[in-house]
Amino acid sequence: MAGWQVVLLVLAGVFVGMWIPVSLQLYATLRSGQKALDTVGSRGAETLAQLTDTAIGLKETLVEVRELATSANQLKDSIRLISSIGAAVGPAVVALIRALREPAATEAPAGNGAAHVAEGPATAVPARPLSEPTSERREERP
Repeated sequence: MAGWQVVLLVLAGVFVGMWIPVSLQLYATLRSGQKALDTVGSRGAETLAQLTDTAIGLKETLVEVRELATSANQLKDSIRLISSIGAAVGPAVVALIRALREPAATEAPAGNGAAHVAEGPATAVPARPLSEPTSERREERP
């Protein structure tokens, strides 16, 4: 045999020696990949159904949250409206109450330019000083 033929034979042997373990590893990898795909394929329909149910539940929840937000905004607008009505009506009610509590005043006579206050039965409330002298307080206490 010639030298180049020996080199070719050695290179072919090295190539076959490397190719056999690589082929076995490739076969094992492809086989485990096939098993994984079979497992995913059998569970895939179930997983997809669960994922679909979850997505539908989330969509319904978002719709409810949107409705709640709309209700909250309507409530906020109603509160603003009620408070603005109260702010507008409140001073009128206070003026009405004050007018009802004050004694009625009559118009002045035609010949006299001064105002005349109607006299009638009025209940007088005795005025009490805001603070009593300290000496009287001490005497009242035992």
